[in-house]
Amino acid sequence: MDVDVPVSVILEPEPQASEAPEVEMPLATRFNDFLQETADNIPVDPNPNSHIDNLSLDVLLDDILPYLQVEDIRNLHRVSRRISRLIHQPVIWKRFVQEVNVLLPPTRPTLSFSSKSMGYEFEQLVARAISLEDNWRKPNPDVVSVTTFNSQYELLELKLLPGGKFLVASVMKAKKYYILVYHLDHPKGPHILARLDIPARGYHLQAKYMMYGDNAQDKDGKEIPKVPVIMIAYALNTDLTGGPTNEPPSMFDGNKPIRPSSPLHEVVCVRMDLRPVEQVAAAHRDPNNVDCVQYKLWESRNGRKPFIQTLVMPLKQAVDSILLFERSGKPWVCVHQARDAPLLQGEAKPDNYRSEDYIIFADLVTKKLSSLICQPNAGTQELPQGWIWRTEARAIHPLPKQNQILLFRTISVKHLSTGRCADMHFAELFDMLPENSIATTMSGPASSCHIADKKYSKVQISDYDMPSNHGEGYRLQSDSHPIPPISIFLTKEDPVGIEHHILWPKVKEDKPGEYIYSLDQVIVQTNYQTKGYRPHFLPGAFRAILYTTPENDVSDAPPLLTLKRYINPEFQLSSYLIKRVNRSSDAERRELRKMPINVYSFVKIPQDIKEKYKNDGLVAMAWDENIGRVCMVSGAARGTVDVLDFAHTGQLHNEFEEGFFEDDISQEGVVEKGRQRIAELDLYEGKDARPRDDNGYDSDSSMLDGDTL
Repeated sequence: MDVDVPVSVILEPEPQASEAPEVEMPLATRFNDFLQETADNIPVDPNPNSHIDNLSLDVLLDDILPYLQVEDIRNLHRVSRRISRLIHQPVIWKRFVQEVNVLLPPTRPTLSFSSKSMGYEFEQLVARAISLEDNWRKPNPDVVSVTTFNSQYELLELKLLPGGKFLVASVMKAKKYYILVYHLDHPKGPHILARLDIPARGYHLQAKYMMYGDNAQDKDGKEIPKVPVIMIAYALNTDLTGGPTNEPPSMFDGNKPIRPSSPLHEVVCVRMDLRPVEQVAAAHRDPNNVDCVQYKLWESRNGRKPFIQTLVMPLKQAVDSILLFERSGKPWVCVHQARDAPLLQGEAKPDNYRSEDYIIFADLVTKKLSSLICQPNAGTQELPQGWIWRTEARAIHPLPKQNQILLFRTISVKHLSTGRCADMHFAELFDMLPENSIATTMSGPASSCHIADKKYSKVQISDYDMPSNHGEGYRLQSDSHPIPPISIFLTKEDPVGIEHHILWPKVKEDKPGEYIYSLDQVIVQTNYQTKGYRPHFLPGAFRAILYTTPENDVSDAPPLLTLKRYINPEFQLSSYLIKRVNRSSDAERRELRKMPINVYSFVKIPQDIKEKYKNDGLVAMAWDENIGRVCMVSGAARGTVDVLDFAHTGQLHNEFEEGFFEDDISQEGVVEKGRQRIAELDLYEGKDARPRDDNGYDSDSSMLDGDTL
């Protein structure tokens, strides 16, 4: 049963927009649906000296704007204030969202083009995507903007949600640990949205947009809608006595070999309902207004909680990795562990002793757990006499649409008499257990591919997030493209450098319109040496960041020496049947730059940022390839975040200051209505007797109650 985490929320709700129809309507009809609402927000007095300004709104919306390209639309804001207001309407930009071929970030399930408080994001979505694709193909991409803000905490680990609007961080303050959610794109600047107290340092931090709920029905037989959430997963190391102990923070870092004397390992999943989060994060709310501080999710007092504890998984051994994914429309988490193989009582570890790779799957709705013990390839166990072997899973990646999991494994062999050693590396596909299974199963790979016989110190697999829906039922151009390739980045030891391999999809034989990943489509892309430097990768399926630090510096804040972009060359075999996607489209006037020859190249960053991280070192870093955003924390200022953007977002129009949201909840309205609600409901007294509908909402609000114990 779900348990509430002690963080509360007060929020005056924003009026809810009606759900968009699932049936695709003609373009003119869609515009006409919004014509009256748009007319109410556009100045009625046109410029008599402008011919286009004297055209009626229905002519502009139905007969002119649908045929213009992105550059034309963005230039129209110079014509007049009336036209400028018009072209910022989200219904204009929804067309471009659906038509552009450049990579668009996976949109949040709550993103609505009919909501005034978030409609401007569609314009930013298109502007960012085109700007980033153009900038990333330059010989040396530019950092177009830098935003620096004080996080108020010491930052330990960062995770950007797709689209870059929200940043999740594992932090520490006064020897206490928290999970924080920041809003990065507010017109007033980045600020904290929510805080979660945790007993020890959270590591292996993961966060995704997901739909939470089962395909259940209410008492009337109607399907209960799923809830859009931010799902957050992390691991803890605490003391068996209840911890945390008075040990230094490094004791609780799963990436360090030091452990508490009596460790208890846990994987914790919590979720946040995205609907109230969107209301708090709305662009027209002033987060710095003193009277509005009480509406922050984590500073309210009426007992409502933004974080709902979804799953706690106690474990006996340390966690190697955590991944969130969707399977059959439901949220899942998988946890990888390297467990010691069982020994007989008093038995010493033999030379060929090996650990066992466990992958634990958990359905976050039903809370059912199952375990897969990944056995090595049968051929590995048939070595000649005198040889021993050990196996280690280095990275995993779930492929829920084909009910398999990709595993990268290293098998080390040694000759007992000569001491000769060698490493063999394999990519393997294992079949997932059935969704309702609660068993522990031992299984070998369904297929295997030999990668190389080299020394790799680190393995990373890209995770290009593909949500099950984009919000209001609209489709993106990329929905008709093949599924993206999976990138595997390997950090070499001798010579020091980076190898990049791609796992391309192929067409299903029995279903020509569907794609699956197959290990016969693994192709080497690049082999890059960084002699004298230690390479680090922020992976991505199409765009990645390579940065280097001194080779022998193993501190927690090594100096940042170089920062390079990596653009996936997307090499394919001549026999490969699926052609690369053409990123150009009719929605843009000019063709994209050609793919650069040098896929690794230095990034042009401001000199002060370069010197800061060279002198002070780098503590934490997060990357979102979808919008080209990097978040960085230096060793000397661990409470400060530098947000580097490689894409132009465009300036927010001044609707947020001109009363455009008068029928929404304005800043003054939030405070005044909030005072009235507090007085009416006696929230400070702890009383809350509001009527609720079947979905847990207040009958007169859009806030969802948290689960109770």
